[in-house]
Amino acid sequence: MTTTPLQRLERAEEALRAARHLLDGGFERDCVNRAHLAMELGALAMLATKGLMSKSHTGVQTLFYDHIAKPGLLPMEHAQALAAALRDRLVTDYEQPAADITRQRAERHLASAGRFLDAARAALTGAS
Repeated sequence: MTTTPLQRLERAEEALRAARHLLDGGFERDCVNRAHLAMELGALAMLATKGLMSKSHTGVQTLFYDHIAKPGLLPMEHAQALAAALRDRLVTDYEQPAADITRQRAERHLASAGRFLDAARAALTGAS
């Protein structure tokens, strides 16, 4: 079964809802993980419209920058937000699992993910 860009976006929006619940429960690190996943899935939805795919975090980031942000299909701030969330996710998931992420930082990633998905939905549906 082929997954459409809008189906990918719906999964991204589900991850964003999970990130909100995690933040509400005081799980800042896990919130960042899900916020990054939401943006990555949104990026994959956009990349699918170009016939592009990657199985690695950095591959998605690079393709999104080169084929979506750089040509101006979505603002560059979304490529920067994706990169920032990935940096924090890698630190807390793999490099320093005990590292603290402040609530403010988690909220910033959550807000960035919301704007990212809003922009992706507008681009995918032709809404402005």
